[in-house]
Amino acid sequence: IRPQSLEEALALLANDGVTAIAGGTDVIVQGRLQTRPMRLVDISRLTELTQISEDPHTHEIAIGAAVTFNRITDHPLLRERYPLLVQACRTVGSYQIRNRATIGGNIVNAAPCGDSIPPPIIYDARVELRSHTGVRTLSLGEFLLSGYKTQRQPDELLTRVILPPLARPNAQGFYHQLGRRNALNITRQSLTALLEFDAEGIVSYCRLVDGALFSKPQRMLDVERCLQGQKLTSDTIASACEVLDKLIYAAIGKRWSAAYKQPVFISMFRDMMAQAQQVCRK
Repeated sequence: IRPQSLEEALALLANDGVTAIAGGTDVIVQGRLQTRPMRLVDISRLTELTQISEDPHTHEIAIGAAVTFNRITDHPLLRERYPLLVQACRTVGSYQIRNRATIGGNIVNAAPCGDSIPPPIIYDARVELRSHTGVRTLSLGEFLLSGYKTQRQPDELLTRVILPPLARPNAQGFYHQLGRRNALNITRQSLTALLEFDAEGIVSYCRLVDGALFSKPQRMLDVERCLQGQKLTSDTIASACEVLDKLIYAAIGKRWSAAYKQPVFISMFRDMMAQAQQVCRK
């Protein structure tokens, strides 16, 4: 069914067993695993969901849930203000997939390896949820519960991703991603960071978000506290690695994949901190 308005779409989604579809890169794959027909509501052409706009008063940027990744990577304002989001979106699948896949679908699917999720978390993004009975907003970190689980109710539609103005416009962004190949890649692990240094080289602002490591992308607050207020010396980085090692072990230490993920992620963190040291010295 292709509704002509958002209101019509929300009314349809109020019925049991109805699923929204935009790009279909996740919904169709999941549908192939089912034996019963799917009742789909095509939201890909709804004007309210396909716009990228700036609020003239708050200067927040709202990205419609049906905006594709290629539109995000091509948008000049997003490239200027939120480069980590643009960089992460460029790693999604292939060019053809990025022409179909949407940011809303990636977030609602809530895969721990969802490429577009860590940068909005680091930028303090909120998501807007609408149903036929009302509207509510949640922080993206709060919206995600665990792998493939969110706070979205069956009759709700994620309509917008809202990015606030940058808390620290001068903070340096870093994004490292590990996959099995360069093309049509599914992220094995990623690390996103925002760091700002004062005139003496002390970390005055620090945000770190994992991807595909824990049950959902999230800020690594304990590691952030190790770096905040410190110079990025070898000792500081070593202390942060010890904390990170304990966090990873507590979360996934008994899984078969831990023997690979734990040392690789710590190595990725060390590489990023080495890159940050070079930026700090300039």
